[in-house]
Order: sequence, then C-alpha cells, then structure tokens
Amino acid sequence: MEHRWGKRIPAEIGVRISARLGMIGEGRILDLSVSGAWIRASLNLSVLARVMVVFDSAPARKHEALSIGAYVTRTSRGGFGVEWHELDPPSLSELLHPQAFPSSAGGGVPPRFLRSDSD
Repeated sequence: MEHRWGKRIPAEIGVRISARLGMIGEGRILDLSVSGAWIRASLNLSVLARVMVVFDSAPARKHEALSIGAYVTRTSRGGFGVEWHELDPPSLSELLHPQAFPSSAGGGVPPRFLRSDSD
C-alpha cells in the first residue's frame, strides 16, 4: 500500500546518512516526495530508526549542507525508505525551489539530479 504524500520525483542525489551511535554512510536518493524518499545505500538500519539525511551541497548553499530529519519506514537489500519528520520540510522546499540551482532552467530539481525511469 502506498503511503506517500505528494508526487514521487525520480532523482539521483548524493546524500550522507547519520544515525544514533555514530553510524554514518553514503547513499543516493532515487526518488523523493514531500513526505519522504527512497535511498540506495548499504547500511543496516532498522525500521523506525531515526536518521539525518544530509544532501550533497547545492550550489546556492556553499557554506552549509542541507539536512532533513527522518525515520526509516521500510528496508531492502538495495536501500531503505524514509519519511521526513515534518511533511514538506522547508529545507526540501528550498532544494526544489528554482533559486536553489540557478543554472537549472525552469527551476526545481536540476536535470543532473533527475533520472529517467529507464535508469
């Protein structure tokens, strides 16, 4: 059953994941929405684990990384799904805002972060 709010956007965004007890790893967001994301990563996380998703820096945010708190909702061998602590977090809206990536014509997630469904 689909519990996602908002449109699912295919993406290819590098992130770092941190969890309690200092677990840190890297992954890639393969799709995201205002309520959460699917992250491809080789981390052993349990459902309901609280994590911090730290996005690779956007050009408009040169001095600080964008981070969003989340919890794990499902896991598989290839990665895990997260739900943001806050629906449509302001920092995610900032990422998707046209000014976050000035070089992206039309705004939103820039083409270099998008993937086609054939990927």
